[in-house]
Amino acid sequence: MNLDEQIIELKEIIAEKEMYERKLKKAETEYEEAKQKEFELKEILEKEEKDVQKLESFTLFNIWCSMFGNKTEKLEQEKYELSQAEYKYKIIKTTIMDLEEEIKNLKCKLGTIKNNEIYLHKLYEQKEQEILALAGKDSAEIIKLNDAINCKKVEAQELEEAIEAGKNLTTGLRNSLVNLEKAIRLGTWDVIGGGVIVDVMKHSYIDQAKRNLEDLKYLVDRFARELNDVKFVMDLNIDIGGFLSFSDWFFDGFFIDLFMKSQIDETRVKLENQIRLVEGAVFDLSKKHTACIEEISEITETKRNFLI
Repeated sequence: MNLDEQIIELKEIIAEKEMYERKLKKAETEYEEAKQKEFELKEILEKEEKDVQKLESFTLFNIWCSMFGNKTEKLEQEKYELSQAEYKYKIIKTTIMDLEEEIKNLKCKLGTIKNNEIYLHKLYEQKEQEILALAGKDSAEIIKLNDAINCKKVEAQELEEAIEAGKNLTTGLRNSLVNLEKAIRLGTWDVIGGGVIVDVMKHSYIDQAKRNLEDLKYLVDRFARELNDVKFVMDLNIDIGGFLSFSDWFFDGFFIDLFMKSQIDETRVKLENQIRLVEGAVFDLSKKHTACIEEISEITETKRNFLI
């Protein structure tokens, strides 16, 4: 079997991957449902067993049933319900065992396909090297497709870095927002006479928020750089300096506290708006990244089709 024939054969085998993945997903869903059903039926079975034991044992309820002459009838009914519960429980246990075996077999088949994918990739590389060695028209086309793939891979990497930077910035903004909101609640309490403990806690949250905002300087700059790399335009207007300056002279006193609460409220609104903007940017970047990955797959498939 020559190289082209090996590639074609492996491609046909690997083409079944999606089918097996769908079957596996379906089997795993049915398995989870069956396990839940098993739990419910086990509870019913245990209840029916207790009901039969109750009628067969010497109890006041047993005596009462005997006095009125319906003990035998009641016991037969409970035994019938117990047998039905046992039957249903046995069926669900069998179903679970069958599903476990099916899941095991499907995973085994997918494992084999994964190994075939690795081997196919090596065959494609071998075929590619053979064509490149000829240095002809086909070689030039392969080089062109490889350049397109590499270009898209660089773009995908830059998008990943921008997404990561955006997520880190969002986390930093949220941390600042959490501590500001805690400071606001304690500031309100302090205004109406919260005492020394509340005042200490309030300053603690303000200090933490300040540290969060200091960290944001780096996160904002990094996100801005990553956005520039992927040519994504966004107005990052985070007023870090404003809060850092007024937090430095955060004193105590009724009127000062009222003023500072107003300032913190304003900063909180800005942070909330900025979080929405950054999250929106990360969402857009993620869509671009997905599209980029799809383009890489398409170009790769074009190249592979060209190889055989």
